[in-house]
Amino acid sequence: MSRGLVCEFIAAKKTTYGVRRLCRVFGISPTTFYAWAKRNGGPTAVELAEAYAVHAAREAWIEHRRVYGARRLTAEVRDRGHAWNRKRVARLMRLGAIEGAHRRRRGKYGRRTASTATAPDRVERNFTATGPKQLWVADISYLRS
Repeated sequence: MSRGLVCEFIAAKKTTYGVRRLCRVFGISPTTFYAWAKRNGGPTAVELAEAYAVHAAREAWIEHRRVYGARRLTAEVRDRGHAWNRKRVARLMRLGAIEGAHRRRRGKYGRRTASTATAPDRVERNFTATGPKQLWVADISYLRS
């Protein structure tokens, strides 16, 4: 009997007799069986649980218009009965390609318009005065127009 057939038989009967006992009967090591099972078996219980978790997180994300980030999504899945922390939800979001909506940048990074154009240069960059009270220069760029 080939090793592959032995491992298939052990996989079919392992709930009845146990892996160690069947491996001893057939003369192979349990490590050999588990290596075969890892190569040829289906997804593990951990992989199935992760797939379920990604699916649950995606459902909650879609129900909230694909806007929620990791913090809000964590609160939502906790309301649904899952005891996941923010770091796990963030990891699930990375695995499932889930991304929260980003706010737009505001402030000094915006485009300049005609109303926010630079003031005209009245002194033509000549900041030298021949006497007192001839040239007044001030910087009020910190004021918002």
